[in-house]
Amino acid sequence: MPDLAKLVNLNTLIGRGCDFTDECISYLSCLERLEVLDLHRCGKLTDKALETILTFKNLQELHLWECKNISIEALRTLKGMPHLELIRMAGCGLSEDLWLNLKKAELH
Repeated sequence: MPDLAKLVNLNTLIGRGCDFTDECISYLSCLERLEVLDLHRCGKLTDKALETILTFKNLQELHLWECKNISIEALRTLKGMPHLELIRMAGCGLSEDLWLNLKKAELH
């Protein structure tokens, strides 16, 4: 994973189904130009990964489908990301009520 972190001009990372852990995501903190991050089915990720994701100031899309170990509280922190336009998180185990609360917070 440290080799991937050398790709500082990378703007899209598709890690769909990869065995990423929170530590793996922490190696990506230098990817300042990242705009799209797809972590669909990266089931080992937790709230700790979102701490790193919050450092991606240019992130526009975040795909967290089936990432069931990320809490609603951690997802709420994403609200402060200036360019984030789309969050996909189907299959995360959120109840319909929680989903509606997130929608009201302008997360989709």
